[in-house]
Amino acid sequence: MADMWRNKCHEDFWIDVVVSPLVHLVRKLTNFHVHGDKSQAPRLAVINLKTSEIKPTSLISTCDADLFKALNKKIDLAIGLHLLQYQQRELQTRKYHLQPTYPSINQVQSYFHLTPMIVNMEVKKKYQNRDPLIQLGAWLAAEFNKRHDEGWPMDIPAIAITIDQDDWQLYIVHHVPKDDGSFELRFVGPRSMGNTSDYEGIFRILYVLCSLGKWGEEVYRPWFYKVHGLSDEHDG
Repeated sequence: MADMWRNKCHEDFWIDVVVSPLVHLVRKLTNFHVHGDKSQAPRLAVINLKTSEIKPTSLISTCDADLFKALNKKIDLAIGLHLLQYQQRELQTRKYHLQPTYPSINQVQSYFHLTPMIVNMEVKKKYQNRDPLIQLGAWLAAEFNKRHDEGWPMDIPAIAITIDQDDWQLYIVHHVPKDDGSFELRFVGPRSMGNTSDYEGIFRILYVLCSLGKWGEEVYRPWFYKVHGLSDEHDG
């Protein structure tokens, strides 16, 4: 499929026909269903964020008006953790410092405001004069600003993936505190995940995505439940 559309389609279509199918394939794997039962809802969610801006805008770390306008945009996709309805209802009733009238556990006020995001993805086609890390940096800074303002732990890293046409690159993003009480983000990477120009590269991408999904289930989900005081009736 990638060969068919590589030089013929715009960025959004490339996401739809090449990127999204790979990510959804991981979501559908038996390992990411409750007790491995594919009749149950997947434990992972694939989130289209192309219409979800950062909100509230106070999470954007700049006072420059032009830069603010440029950064208050969306990333393309995220992999999140599917929560059960009773867990979402419980989160819905909580009070949040930044959104007292609109409960949100992340940096958006859209349909996905109660979905924990474990992998953040930005896509661009080759030869575009745009660095996907700039928008990912703003997006992830907003995530850590949200954690900081809500008094949530800053210890767990964020995961970022840039996709430059066929090339997939992985970054681990850490919060680094500064002496003045603020913080900066440290991007560790890039590490090549593979590419969609051949089968070996595609299998490498799938392997890394599966590993990230496993990390989300075994590390991020317990961390998230502890931070928010949630239980999981399916654990064990």
